[in-house]
Amino acid sequence: MKLCTGESKKLLSLSAWELLNINNDDTMELYDRGFQTLYPNSADKPELYKIYQDGVAALSIGKLGILDMYDWLHEIHEAHPEKEWKTRIPRPKVFASATFHYSIKKSLSILGLGEKAAEGVTVDLDSRISIVALTKKLNYCL
Repeated sequence: MKLCTGESKKLLSLSAWELLNINNDDTMELYDRGFQTLYPNSADKPELYKIYQDGVAALSIGKLGILDMYDWLHEIHEAHPEKEWKTRIPRPKVFASATFHYSIKKSLSILGLGEKAAEGVTVDLDSRISIVALTKKLNYCL
């Protein structure tokens, strides 16, 4: 796979960050390359392509939703402890002032991220987010 940096690496050796940043052309070719790898002699069998297409679509982020996608990735991670995973993809977080309105959690719930995605950040006496506290939380996430 060609990375956005111009460097090339094997797909299975890429970290989560590198996977999110692979070259667009390579990303588009992955779908067909996967099919050709699984079914090398299937050029005259369109029904196999349909089965493959349906299987891949069922595992897409559009079908699963972002949180189920994270759960699925974590299941793969735990099911294959023998593999050296570069990084474990954390669940998304939404940082807001510690005094955030209840509608933030409601909005996150409606979006499918869940109320637990909201994380309050310490504020000063004027209810402004502490940049130092926010920086610490962001660095912890990285």
